[in-house]
Amino acid sequence: MLIPMFYGSIDSNGKMRSIAGQWSCLTASGSAADSATGKAIGTAEQYTAIQAASSKALFFGGALTNTLADICILLSKSTDSQTAFGSGMCSTYVEDKTQHYGTKINTVIGGGQFYGSNDNKSFNKIFHSCVMGSYMLWQRDPYMLLINGRIKVSPDYTYDLTGAKYLDTGVNLAKNGYYATTQVVKDFGAVPNDEIACSSATGYCDHTWVNAEIPAVSLRFGNCGSGAIVGLWARALNNVAANAGWSYGASKLLPAPAAA
Repeated sequence: MLIPMFYGSIDSNGKMRSIAGQWSCLTASGSAADSATGKAIGTAEQYTAIQAASSKALFFGGALTNTLADICILLSKSTDSQTAFGSGMCSTYVEDKTQHYGTKINTVIGGGQFYGSNDNKSFNKIFHSCVMGSYMLWQRDPYMLLINGRIKVSPDYTYDLTGAKYLDTGVNLAKNGYYATTQVVKDFGAVPNDEIACSSATGYCDHTWVNAEIPAVSLRFGNCGSGAIVGLWARALNNVAANAGWSYGASKLLPAPAAA
């Protein structure tokens, strides 16, 4: 699978791209006020742009991102991804859309697979990807849903915002918090399990937000302004698919030719 090096952006032809310097807070994400087109961009609009790029293109999420996060734990021997790999863009220090909400653009193309800093405002990378390490924009992951408190997942990257075609994990979430345990789902990976409530010091360091009263689409990794509670295991499960704000981004995942 080919993962995005940069955050997704939508070009003038309506295609989702991953290009240096093309930041998505004004294109691939955004309320109408924050969007370059003047239209709100939610999950459906992001999916249209991803499909316009390639009929095989997917949202950057699902089983692969779970696997990469697991590998990061193995490499660092820690569930605290910000301490291990860099704090990322976790603190908004300039509220200016033209400055991409305070993003400090640094050199992330060279220097190997990983680049990290602790200034809370720089783009970092994990496995060459700014998307995994920078925590500037929540990333839509529609391959995991919380349908009225029940987690449903798509192990094979089927796309269905109702969850009818997804695997019912049998896992229920009812409240926000830090979790000490996860539930491993075959062919998909770990999902949060709130059986044991804890703190960031005694469980996974990343926070999970929950609304058990709606069909919620998962958001991953976190966004700037959220501070230390973002990271590889941060999830927001409290937004409907149509929610569109500047911090709700999406990026493109592609099957490599060999996989196709």
